[in-house]
Amino acid sequence: MSESSGHSDMPEDASRAANTQESVTTCAPTPALFLSRPISVWLIIGSLIIFVLLSFFLFFETIAPVADFSFQPNVQADSGTYWELSGVRPGAFATQPSGTNVELGNNTLGPVGQAKLFRTDSGILLSNLALLIILLWVVGTMKEFDRGFFTLLLLLNPLLFSSIVTLNKEIFAITGMIVFVRYMTAKKHRGIVLIFALLISFAARWQQMAVMLLLACFESRVSPIRKKPLAGVLVTLLIFTLAYTAIYKLVPNLIAGLLAQASAGRTIRILDAIQGNFGFPLVVIPKILLNVMGRWITPGYFIKDYWSADFSNWHDQIFLEVQELLTTVLLLILLLGRKLSLKDPPVYLLALYFILTAVNPMEQPRYEYPAYVLLCLQASRFVKLGRAPIKENATSDSQTSLVPG
Repeated sequence: MSESSGHSDMPEDASRAANTQESVTTCAPTPALFLSRPISVWLIIGSLIIFVLLSFFLFFETIAPVADFSFQPNVQADSGTYWELSGVRPGAFATQPSGTNVELGNNTLGPVGQAKLFRTDSGILLSNLALLIILLWVVGTMKEFDRGFFTLLLLLNPLLFSSIVTLNKEIFAITGMIVFVRYMTAKKHRGIVLIFALLISFAARWQQMAVMLLLACFESRVSPIRKKPLAGVLVTLLIFTLAYTAIYKLVPNLIAGLLAQASAGRTIRILDAIQGNFGFPLVVIPKILLNVMGRWITPGYFIKDYWSADFSNWHDQIFLEVQELLTTVLLLILLLGRKLSLKDPPVYLLALYFILTAVNPMEQPRYEYPAYVLLCLQASRFVKLGRAPIKENATSDSQTSLVPG
């Protein structure tokens, strides 16, 4: 009896062990929210949270003040114009800070439509935050880039504050850039991604959309210069050279306003004159440097004139100057490190965008904010802050933990 009972216990123990093993193997995976992350990732997540809190602080201090604050710095560029054009706030243009350059009736589709749709400052803030979330999500779908490091570089630039808390074009421009890079690296649904990139870029500037269409044509299956980025850059230079010279000589009234604004600077006048006579390839690099570096190309300005400016205008005196410095430094680092290969989609798009902004007769450092975002994306190809520690026998999906979540 005892032997038989002993024999009957053995299979029961084995069955219990098998059930335990099965319950372990069929256990549901741990949600990504509760996975362990490196300290660097938590620091980036914390920085993102701090940025959002500061954005709300600036919003209630400057855009929709909740009290009669004694100091309300200006963080807007052309928001008053967009509100007026939308019809939501007649007379808003009268409150526009003096000295801003506004193209009435041109490249206003995105912010004007946004104003008509959401109608309130808080609606603009929340919709801009939604676009930022889309931008970061799209970066996270491209595994060759590290979303953590990209986020860190993005947060370093204070122009992101203006892009989030105000009615503006820049949030559309930078989101369109990232979505187009996603199109260039996509394997599926490329047509849908391209249409989305073009629409959101058109909401910012039709010129940005035009450059994207040009690049999409260069990389189409029927293009003779497909996968030949250097040829694409040279063709783009040729197109802009011929087009600008034709306008300059035949219909100069189309760019008369831009030339008038550029007349205040001596260097830019000389470069524009050369450019108007088939000389754009000769001046394209100096004009790119003028746009990227802005005031930093003449350091004497910061020794003398800068400190006498109106520092209640944070957008022009702080945000733009930091943007110019960061773009210059990041571009220089990537150039010296030989990290700007035209074979990489962000760099190819960056080169064409630089050419686009350089053809403008006047300097526009603010237009280089999308270029900064592309530089951030390219830099995140080489620095991996958002990677979780690699464990043995771990799958590739479990080896990556990017910000946010």
